[in-house]
Amino acid sequence: MIHVPKSAGTSIASTLYGRSLGHFSYSEFCRNIGVFRHFSPDLFAILREPEDRFLSAYRFFKQGQTRDAAMRLSSPQSEVWKQDLDSFLTDYLEATPDHHRDYVFQSQSRFVSSPCDNSPPITLFRFEEMASVEQWLSKKLEANIVFPLKNQTENQHTVELTADQRSRIRNVYKDDIELYEQL
Repeated sequence: MIHVPKSAGTSIASTLYGRSLGHFSYSEFCRNIGVFRHFSPDLFAILREPEDRFLSAYRFFKQGQTRDAAMRLSSPQSEVWKQDLDSFLTDYLEATPDHHRDYVFQSQSRFVSSPCDNSPPITLFRFEEMASVEQWLSKKLEANIVFPLKNQTENQHTVELTADQRSRIRNVYKDDIELYEQL
């Protein structure tokens, strides 16, 4: 499993492996395939609608942690960013290269792209279609697989986006949007 942050990976890993696996990209998996040999050879990942995933990540940032995970992004501007989404977009999301952002704000395409020549195949699913993931894994593992909901942020951190903010987020995650729409 390639655990794309804020895309049900904690729920899936706890069901399949009894613990979190951390966030490893497809290319990291390929470079270190021997380390992962005890996990399922059927690689898969869950992709989430990019705007929805950003909102989940931003709520997670504002909350700071869940029962299952903590936010690592720390900056002198963090408290301002938690109150002002436009500042966060300008000073962090748009100003920081993808691979330097906290993992929850990195692009999904970064997690599921592989530069390896002999990469094992990867199956991609939509977050919104978790029942199909459960069915696919149940068939592969010959077991009844059902995922509990874990690592959820509280709804008290609801964020309403303006049209400009939506456009800026969509621009940052344009590769994710293209990839998601292909599923």
